[in-house]
Amino acid sequence: MAASPTAKTKRHVFIAAAAACVAAAISLSASTRLSAQTASADRLPATGGTLTLALKGGTPDHRVASVGMLMSRSCPSGRCGVYARCSGVMGARDRFFTAGHCLTDRTRDYWVFLPQAGVITGMRGSVRHYCDGDPDCDAAIHDLASLTLASSAAGIPVQRPGSPLTGQVRIIGFGDSGPGRPDHGILRSAIVTTVPCDTGLVCYRFTADSPAACNHDSGGPMLRGENLIGLARRSEYGCVAGLGSYTDVTLPAVVDWWDTQTAGASTAAAAADPDLAFDCVHPDCWRRPAGEHTVHVQDGARRLIVTMNHASLAGAGDCRGGLRDCAVDFDLELSGPSTASDSGSCNCSNDFVQVAACDCPTPRTGPWTITIRATGERGPYQVTGRVIY
Repeated sequence: MAASPTAKTKRHVFIAAAAACVAAAISLSASTRLSAQTASADRLPATGGTLTLALKGGTPDHRVASVGMLMSRSCPSGRCGVYARCSGVMGARDRFFTAGHCLTDRTRDYWVFLPQAGVITGMRGSVRHYCDGDPDCDAAIHDLASLTLASSAAGIPVQRPGSPLTGQVRIIGFGDSGPGRPDHGILRSAIVTTVPCDTGLVCYRFTADSPAACNHDSGGPMLRGENLIGLARRSEYGCVAGLGSYTDVTLPAVVDWWDTQTAGASTAAAAADPDLAFDCVHPDCWRRPAGEHTVHVQDGARRLIVTMNHASLAGAGDCRGGLRDCAVDFDLELSGPSTASDSGSCNCSNDFVQVAACDCPTPRTGPWTITIRATGERGPYQVTGRVIY
């Protein structure tokens, strides 16, 4: 029996100005502009299908399944939708940790996108800040908050604060690939070297030619090996050059708070690479109107999860021909093997701005075809496929 393709039936949200999604670019004082920071700025090679990054030193990354994109609803330039806001990390199966300034509105609706789990709704009113109830706590230093999710992320490894060792570390996030590049939405990572810093912070220095975090990377993790040692906080505006800083999560008081937030929550998960991890970041790839990928399902599969996340490249000022004429936009479609009887159905959603997800319980054995269709302008995207047995 031929599988029927699954696609969106309606669209509730549209892409708008990427700059309006920037989580930072706000002031702590009249004279200091602060923003969150990304792991890379890209220089695209002339040939080939992979990305060579030079300016900021990062690469697309699928290795850390616990890193997620925080999304919320806003109406930039009157165009309402759910937009990428910050990055963050799973501390338990239903607890998401990010920068405190990313969760300032406790009554707002939030969503978390995980490339290997899809989109999970945050519970309204569940935001908890590290400095809650402590008037002497410095929220600029301890820029931390947690969000409880309405459901658990199946099979996603979680992070817990680890050793406060110094030296080379890896920074990860969904932020812009560099100054003046509104292309957040692609998960990237880079290696930086820590330097001495104020108590409560983990720091590194960067120049225009070295890696740094950027806008929309707030809340993204800093790892030494597999150990979580920091989350990106507000730092130098523009991510051009300066001292990058992450909130130190290895301090005993922070570890105690983290453990309190995750007490009673499930932390067991399998750590495994995805069955499909594709980065469409070269213009020769993303300029095509469609792309097809395959993920193979073996006997005994309990679930197939396919997701897509893509960059936002156009600002409202560039949309003179109308939003749909200039907005980067893709649809995700999924179809199963053309033989064998149906043993399940897929729930697919293309209703969010920069992400899409298909969840298939008891998928049929065989090759599944993933189709990416451009419905607006094209740009970089990532596709992830994961089979749960």
